[in-house]
Amino acid sequence: MFNLSAVTVVAGQKTLLNDVSLVFESNSITAILGANGAGKSTLFKSLLGEYPLDKGIIKFDGLSLDEHLLKDLSKKRAYIAQAKAGFFSMLVYEYLQLARLQYNETDEQSQNIVLELSEQFHVTHLLMRDVTQLSGGELQLIEFVRAYLQLYESDNMHNKCLLLDEPASALDIKQTRLLYGHLKTFQRAGGCIIIIDHDINAVANLATNLVYIRLGEVLATGASSELFTKVHIDDCFDTSGQIIVHKANSLHENKMYHV
Repeated sequence: MFNLSAVTVVAGQKTLLNDVSLVFESNSITAILGANGAGKSTLFKSLLGEYPLDKGIIKFDGLSLDEHLLKDLSKKRAYIAQAKAGFFSMLVYEYLQLARLQYNETDEQSQNIVLELSEQFHVTHLLMRDVTQLSGGELQLIEFVRAYLQLYESDNMHNKCLLLDEPASALDIKQTRLLYGHLKTFQRAGGCIIIIDHDINAVANLATNLVYIRLGEVLATGASSELFTKVHIDDCFDTSGQIIVHKANSLHENKMYHV
């Protein structure tokens, strides 16, 4: 999917990313962890092609970003921003249909896909609501469905990527559990998910991989089962805490970092 090689981004006199090399693969959920100002958003914007690189290259699906046509990228890569603003008044159903405009399909096919996925992701009750009247949590769930619809061509999500910036910031406990279940569904279908979230305990237990970033540099990257440790978190966030392990059963355990 994404392959970053020696990526450096400079703004003015400040180096925002310094010699970053990373790989984000299909069938994975990668959480990017770091303090405020660490470079997480810059990394995201670089993956979206919004920041010119001073050095290095970013490839997506084997080609550099500027070698892809935007209409092709829109079918393979979708972004869910943290801040949601600037919506026009329209039904949620109409808003979700916009995500299908890049596909060569009939209105009936588009409608059926929207209805099918809305039912799958439990948002059918919101379809006749005005998108501008949704709560913050409802809108975040709809944004996930919109992104999924943007990428959906079949149940196989291999070589499809979702980038999410704090997707659960407005969600309650039930909605967060629902969203994380949806993300697991996307991953199991072969998709690649890259997520930024300040709730490191939640995303670390969700993620298959972690990336620790500090002052624009990658401190560590690898499997979450190996890297969610006191040493890595203390170093990344310049703090001191401890890891608490909660065992659900003999096969599954949750790790929590507590300061």
